[in-house]
Amino acid sequence: MLMTKRLCILAACSCLVLGAAPSGRAPVLERVADIPLPGSAARLDYQSIDTTANRLYISHMNGGELIVFDLKRRRVEATVHDLPRVTGVCAVPALAKVFASAPGSHRVAVIDARTLRVVARVGEIGFPDGIAYAPEVKKIYVSDESGGGELVIDGVSNRVMGTIPIGGEAGNTIYDAGSGRILVAVQTRNEVVEIDPHTDKVIARYELKGAAHPHGMSVDARHRLLFVANEGNARLLTVDLRTMEVIGTDPVGEDPDVLAFDATLGRLHVASESGVVAVFTERDDREREIEIGYIQPGRPDQNAYIERFNRSYREGVLDAYVFQSIEEVQAVTEEWLQDYNTERPHDSLGGVPPLTFLPRHEPARKYTFEVST
Repeated sequence: MLMTKRLCILAACSCLVLGAAPSGRAPVLERVADIPLPGSAARLDYQSIDTTANRLYISHMNGGELIVFDLKRRRVEATVHDLPRVTGVCAVPALAKVFASAPGSHRVAVIDARTLRVVARVGEIGFPDGIAYAPEVKKIYVSDESGGGELVIDGVSNRVMGTIPIGGEAGNTIYDAGSGRILVAVQTRNEVVEIDPHTDKVIARYELKGAAHPHGMSVDARHRLLFVANEGNARLLTVDLRTMEVIGTDPVGEDPDVLAFDATLGRLHVASESGVVAVFTERDDREREIEIGYIQPGRPDQNAYIERFNRSYREGVLDAYVFQSIEEVQAVTEEWLQDYNTERPHDSLGGVPPLTFLPRHEPARKYTFEVST
């Protein structure tokens, strides 16, 4: 399937999926530019902004490269290659470095922000994912989604300092500026662990009520709130960091992944692999509004929904049968598409099939999903 990858620059934040507000309401996000990105449309993952250099670093996961985007000029500045299956990325302006997780090589790449060249490949880690920087000790913390523990890197020397056992597979890793601690989502234990960067010890474990495979996290340091997205039940938990109690639960898109909090606007964005971006607006510590936006019809370059569709097709067809010919693939695919569009309920569409959902919102348009074979 040939697709063009583009970057949507939104008025509220930089992200890859454009949200649409319900009928009769002003949109939460407004697109101000739509810019082509290099390479194939093969899954974009984490992003990190360097506000001092006005750069956005975008991990092109299935392209094995890091895209460097100039936010001021709104153009691609460079591409850093040879980063197999790159996931997490963390720009650290204070060190003039960018750290990128490369699960394909089981290393963390260290990139010089001035030359945009890889200057080191650090560690031996099963599946490096989320990355956080603790500024007071100048250390980098990298989550291992394969369960090998939290990797600790000296941000100055690029030397591995050790691994912190956390007792399970890690989702995202974040730094809480309010407490000076590192927080890690242990998704196989439905916990968040707290690490003291000065001792590199786990000092607390918190079992979160309602958690189901917690993965993505973000912090509102000012209001002492932790946001945790759960892949197992498509729920966002709001946690009071002062008590570590869950004070709110909200639905988000299926397979929530990366979170981003805009402290200036008081908005939280939750991107899901199902192609849904949930946008929450803080009113106070307890009251929030939510808008859920779907990708635009006819825009397969808005990558996340295609990623979700590709996985469903792979599991439902390609991994389920042993084919002897292209004709067999086409016949089974046709049957699967009929079920996918007309019978199968979709959580992201309110539990109804696409052809049931569509007339309620766009009665004049008809389209279905197609698969290239």
